[in-house]
Amino acid sequence: MAARASRGGGGRVVEMLARRSREASPERTKVWTKQRAPRQKRRVLVLYYLCRNGQLEHLHFMEVPLYSVEGLYLR
Repeated sequence: MAARASRGGGGRVVEMLARRSREASPERTKVWTKQRAPRQKRRVLVLYYLCRNGQLEHLHFMEVPLYSVEGLYLR
């Protein structure tokens, strides 16, 4: 009898293992995406001179945020 009980129990274990392999775990179905690095606020230093009556003044500078990937355009 002990042999019969172990055979019956073994069938259940095999059945449980087969069922587990058919069911997808949440980790297997999860879509992994590469996380982007947080975008840093890029700031650039702009140096310029003002001109009055044909004469250059002293050097001016300002730091401005750079939003465009194409660069900074001055007018």
